[in-house]
Amino acid sequence: MYGAIGERYRELGYERGKLGYPTSDEFCGLKDGGCAQRFQGGLLYWSPATGAQPVWGAILDAYGQVSWENSTLGYPTGEEFCGLKDGGCAQRFQGGMIYWSPGTGSWPVWGRILDYYAANRWESGRFGYPTSGESCTNGPGSRTCTQNFQWGPIIWDSVTGTRG
Repeated sequence: MYGAIGERYRELGYERGKLGYPTSDEFCGLKDGGCAQRFQGGLLYWSPATGAQPVWGAILDAYGQVSWENSTLGYPTGEEFCGLKDGGCAQRFQGGMIYWSPGTGSWPVWGRILDYYAANRWESGRFGYPTSGESCTNGPGSRTCTQNFQWGPIIWDSVTGTRG
């Protein structure tokens, strides 16, 4: 193991850390010149814009559900952080965040819905944690996206804006 991924693996405690032992060689040719390596407990991603960042656990599962770095999320920009309300965790990505809590599981949040969520104090505010992914529909002259949260949905409409 070498380079930025090898250095980050060292910083995370090698095989004694959350990632465990490597299960693949580093593979490159990903979006925007990125690389990754698989481990027993997750993945280490590297891109020129974000450096080497780990993704693991339920957040990794949700990341895979939206097509990894090829999604709106892009690459991780830092590692998972925990200690949130009700024992939750989150991780930042280039284009959004993934939230996890024991009661709701893992869900990505991005775009205008993420902006509205942030303005309303994230998981500690009036919406709580996300309970679904974003669902969008096209209507005559507009696009509407809805995402469900513990205490109600956030809706973005291309004509009327975002509301909760």
